[in-house]
Amino acid sequence: MKPEHRQEAEEFWNVPEGRIQATPGYHTVKMWEQFCTPAADGGDIDTIWVQVTNPGQTLPNLNKLFYPKQDLSEKFLIVSDVYPTATTQLADLILPSAMWVEKNGVFGNSERRTQQWFKMVEPPGDARDDVWQTLAVAHRLFEKGLETMRDRDGKFLFDVRDEKGEVVPVWDWQHYYDVNVDRHLFEEYRQFTSPEAPKTWLRTMSM
Repeated sequence: MKPEHRQEAEEFWNVPEGRIQATPGYHTVKMWEQFCTPAADGGDIDTIWVQVTNPGQTLPNLNKLFYPKQDLSEKFLIVSDVYPTATTQLADLILPSAMWVEKNGVFGNSERRTQQWFKMVEPPGDARDDVWQTLAVAHRLFEKGLETMRDRDGKFLFDVRDEKGEVVPVWDWQHYYDVNVDRHLFEEYRQFTSPEAPKTWLRTMSM
C-alpha cells in the first residue's frame, strides 16, 4: 500500500509507473465469496484459476463460498491438478498438471532456505508444469494485446533470456526446458531480499 514500495517493485519489474494498484485485492475468502455471488448482485469476479490447492475441500464455508458456483453459468472455474478432487467436480476446465517428481520446482524451508529440485521422470500424456501453464496463458494474452502483459518497453512481461541475451520462448512447451525457468523466477524474487534491496523491503520480508 505504500507508494515507495510500489515504485521500487515497478522498477524491479520494469513496468510503467502506476501499474501496481494502491488498493490490495480481495483476500482469499472474499475472493470466493465474490465468485459465488451472481454478477447482478455485485459478484465482480467471474473467473478463478486454481493451482496447487483444493478449495472445494478446504474453504471454511463451502455452502457459501464454493457450492453456489454450480448454479452460476456466468462463472468459470479452471483447475490445474494431477487427479480428481472436490474442486475439479465443479470445474469448467481441467488442465492436467505434472506431479512434483515430474517437473522442476522450488521450495522454501521453515528456516528460510530456498532450494530447487529437478524432475526425475517425464509427466504422462499432456500433463504439464503449473509454471509453464501460467507462462503459456500469459503469453497468449500478450499476443492478444493485453497491456498488463507488457513491460514499459512493450516487451513480454515474463521474457526469459539465455546467457547470450537471446529470448527463449518458454511459453512454447518444446522450449520450456531449454533454460532453468525456476532460476529466472528466483532471481526476480531475490531482488526484494538481497543486501542491495531497499531496507524497507528487507524489513518487510524478514517479518
